[in-house]
Amino acid sequence: MPPSKKTVFSLTARQEKTLSATARSRTHKAALVLRSNIILRYARTGNKNDVTRHCHSTRDIVYLWIDRWQEHAVSLTALEDTADDKELTRAIVRVLSDRQRPGAPPKFTEQQKQEIIALAADKPNNHGIPVTQWSHKLLAAAAAAKGIVPSISSAHTGRFLKTSHP
Repeated sequence: MPPSKKTVFSLTARQEKTLSATARSRTHKAALVLRSNIILRYARTGNKNDVTRHCHSTRDIVYLWIDRWQEHAVSLTALEDTADDKELTRAIVRVLSDRQRPGAPPKFTEQQKQEIIALAADKPNNHGIPVTQWSHKLLAAAAAAKGIVPSISSAHTGRFLKTSHP
């Protein structure tokens, strides 16, 4: 990755407050905490090598997140005029989050997921299965037998159930 031009930026008071809170967070993902520290440190020092050493990161990572912040700095500053603190925090988290990566399209539709979850909420006896509780394997077999999906693994039904509970 070629180094970017040396451009020091300044943070608004609200941006610095939000980034500082994120950098101290024990509940945010470690990557988000690191990225917040990178932006804060660079805004304070203007030295990417210092940021790399202080944040125990690689040069490419530091350059990537500083460049990403600079891409969005104007829109974040403009957002401050209309956004409350929660909205600003969400916007900053979006800027410092990984971008969507390409991948295979989902195998199951949201409708199919909901039908499997609804099936799991019903008693197996109501569907002619002589047990008192669903296993992932039985649920997968029942979903395929009812035509909800052509086929599904028991592990996949388990993931649907796990993500359906907040």
